[in-house]
Amino acid sequence: MSVNEAVDLKELLQRLDGDMEFLEELLGMFRQEFPVLLQMLEGGIAAEDFTATERIAHTLKGMLANLSMPEATSTARRIEMAARAHSLSDTAAAVPPLQGQVLHALKLVEDFRIGVR
Repeated sequence: MSVNEAVDLKELLQRLDGDMEFLEELLGMFRQEFPVLLQMLEGGIAAEDFTATERIAHTLKGMLANLSMPEATSTARRIEMAARAHSLSDTAAAVPPLQGQVLHALKLVEDFRIGVR
């Protein structure tokens, strides 16, 4: 998996006009919100609440797109579409990859931030 698949740092920095403090702020908010949304997503799947699962996946998709994480954005889109189709197995199967993709992308962004300091 290349850096650009996990996180497009150039696009992210352009989106933020190179503002590293704003990047720090966005990452802080994401780190707080992602585990909550992930837990809600898993709860929606467990309850077979496809409407809630689709809505949460849509929210995650937007957040990940704003952070220029194309691979995780694509996986969130897959979850959203699977929930819309009421496919429990496809929805549930995409959650672990989403988690891994987000953690990997966050590590790459953190490594980049450390290198910039």
